Amino acid sequence: SLHKCRLFDMLNAHIEIIPTEWMKKNYMQIFKLFLQSFKGHDNLSFEESVKYRQSLLDAFTSLILKLNEKRMRPLFFKLKEFLLDNAPNYDIKRSRKALMFNLCETLIMKLKSIFIPFLVYVYDSAIDEVKEFVNRFKDKGKLKKRKITSDLEWHHQSVKYILSMFEKCFVYDAAAAAIKGNENYDKFVNQTRFNVMVAPLTDVVACCSLDRVSKDGNYVDLMRNYVTPCMANLALAAGNDELWKSMHHRLCLHTRHEEPLGRYHTLKAIYECFENVGEEYLIMLPETISYLSELLEDTDTEVENLAREFKKLLEKLNGGESLDTYLFG
Repeated sequence: SLHKCRLFDMLNAHIEIIPTEWMKKNYMQIFKLFLQSFKGHDNLSFEESVKYRQSLLDAFTSLILKLNEKRMRPLFFKLKEFLLDNAPNYDIKRSRKALMFNLCETLIMKLKSIFIPFLVYVYDSAIDEVKEFVNRFKDKGKLKKRKITSDLEWHHQSVKYILSMFEKCFVYDAAAAAIKGNENYDKFVNQTRFNVMVAPLTDVVACCSLDRVSKDGNYVDLMRNYVTPCMANLALAAGNDELWKSMHHRLCLHTRHEEPLGRYHTLKAIYECFENVGEEYLIMLPETISYLSELLEDTDTEVENLAREFKKLLEKLNGGESLDTYLFG
């Protein structure tokens, strides 16, 4: 695997200096070599795959950046078909999904809003992957510490790539929609897609039991670095109060999670939505008040302290007006 990584690094260095004209004529040959390397990922354990994926995708991205959209499109579909539609068994299906979503996350980082239309084709698979994860870990209060099944690491990694990919998609989607004169922009986060995404994405906050079957701290990492930024930018991209209401309501209900960790990180996600969207989001204030008054009296000190911070943020957004009369009558 290490030799392969060196090979990818070398290939990457060559691709970067190949003249565009030569590339136009010969890129399919290079792509075939990459397709073999994507197949090679099937045989790796989770540990072995990390460095391999990194080097492979760095080199492959260099190739993509040399091509125009017309040439890139068929390559993307060929890979999607291989990685998402043709896996021979369950384990390989798992590892290929992780590779696919890692690829998409890498490409959206490099290509920004140019890549958003491509996500339309992987979006259903991505949401299904998150739904499965939620079903596996949501509210499993009775879950005993059980052995890690080999596919758990792949699944967990896959979900991290998906949340990161969506987060970047939402950032670029919101930015493109905000450009003056771009009124005809076809938003990725439209009502239909939002309605499909909102439940699985918000329900990840209830997956506290992840820590019981994997390393302690995985849930916090997932919340802090993936779910919360994803939620805050989904709010930004949704950009209208009808969509905000359904998302905000779902998050508010999760602030009653039985585990303090779940309540804390749900509140943190709500906090970030208000901070990211700003004043316009105050339209959510009336519903927030009753949940906030409960959280200010939470039995857990960290939750209570965060609720106080959140109260300060709301008062600041609300022009400095105290919320005490609403909260304590």
